[in-house]
Amino acid sequence: MEFMPNGSLHDLLHRSPRPPPWPRRVEIALDVARALRALHGAAPRVIHRDVKTANILLGRDGRSRLADFSLAVRVAADAAGAPAPAGTMGYLDPSYTEPGRLGPESDVFSFGVVLLELISGRKVMDMSAFPSSIVAWAVPLIGAGMARKVFDGRLAAPPPDAEDAIARVLAVAARCVSDGVERRPAMSEVASELRGALEGAGWHRRRGMDAVERVYRRVVSWGTRLRVKTTRRSKVECTELSSEGSSSRADSCPLPSRSSSMPIIR
Repeated sequence: MEFMPNGSLHDLLHRSPRPPPWPRRVEIALDVARALRALHGAAPRVIHRDVKTANILLGRDGRSRLADFSLAVRVAADAAGAPAPAGTMGYLDPSYTEPGRLGPESDVFSFGVVLLELISGRKVMDMSAFPSSIVAWAVPLIGAGMARKVFDGRLAAPPPDAEDAIARVLAVAARCVSDGVERRPAMSEVASELRGALEGAGWHRRRGMDAVERVYRRVVSWGTRLRVKTTRRSKVECTELSSEGSSSRADSCPLPSRSSSMPIIR
């Protein structure tokens, strides 16, 4: 397994003395959105069920990895036989209250919470604030056209183009955490919006993004050709190819002891 010396996104946002700049935050969000897009596009599709900043690890190359597949499951399109609800409070989809309701929309909700946390720098559940939930606090502000009040106050106010880009990210986040699952966008649309925000602000990604797009197309077209690794005590993560075509694996939480396996997307 690859050692992730830069820790998790949660550490970067809440423990680092130097909070990440705006472009870096959107880049991290785009990496994770593309990972989820690949999982949801697999056949059968994979639902992570525990998308949160503590499960987003930062590599030496500056790329972000979605880790900890201990709660992840493969589900058919009708979600038949889905397991009981599971996840982390604050990130857990409130609509996911019974096995039959499990679907990509649950990951989309959790990812929307991650976006709110990324842009605001606020913890998902802050018992010293009112409201304590980041969703209950941020969404009304975004809906009232006061997205600027959600921006992380530790950073200098962004220039106009960047401010529009960050507001665009928050608009996507608000859609992701919609009460109605039918109003939540697919991760393919989320990834497209985040990329548009980066480009609209004049922020350019590092080399290798074209390779990432090629990997996604291959995953969608190949479907069942995902490489699967089965082990009892191993750890897995979802990542995408670098520009040289090699894959990296993040250190993540162990799989359950049962013999079922989860995919490593290479």
